[in-house]
Amino acid sequence: MTVSFLSPPSRFMRRRPRAPFTFLLLLLFVAAIWLTIHARWDPQAWTAPDGPPGGDLLEIAARVQIAAEQWSLSGNTFGAIARLGMPAGADWSAYPVPDRIPFALAGLLSHFLGVYGAIHALMLFAHLMGAASFYGCARLLRWHPTLAAAGALLFSFAVFNQQWSGTLSLGWTFALPPAVVLLQ
Repeated sequence: MTVSFLSPPSRFMRRRPRAPFTFLLLLLFVAAIWLTIHARWDPQAWTAPDGPPGGDLLEIAARVQIAAEQWSLSGNTFGAIARLGMPAGADWSAYPVPDRIPFALAGLLSHFLGVYGAIHALMLFAHLMGAASFYGCARLLRWHPTLAAAGALLFSFAVFNQQWSGTLSLGWTFALPPAVVLLQ
């Protein structure tokens, strides 16, 4: 019996966790934790008009409603709507909106989920994107998959993300880990 150096490892050797499995498990954990923290296990809870403390939920809901009513592929989603605003209507066309993409996406989702359902879905999506971004960058820096997942979980539920994810504009911190990697 000859043993080659190219033979497969012994079945008694310890295997490292697979990165795709760890990544999917991370996303499931983030979703489960978010659903538990915000009490969104019930389908009717997704339409409830509650948000994170300190968030400007009525302004966010109005902006999502405007984006839903004026959604177009041209990207002009914030014009004048006579019935939103007192006494002369709401004209937000001159209002600087650096976050048109999240609100246009929320406006599109609100056709299927309702205004508050779209806000909550994008809040969950922001947490998932933050965790995925941190995990991908940590793996790019050759972190162990388990440590990368733990760091991604902590990053996703950092105080800033918990406090500001409901505003749909300040909760998009998924660009921070790639920026840190680029500075390396």
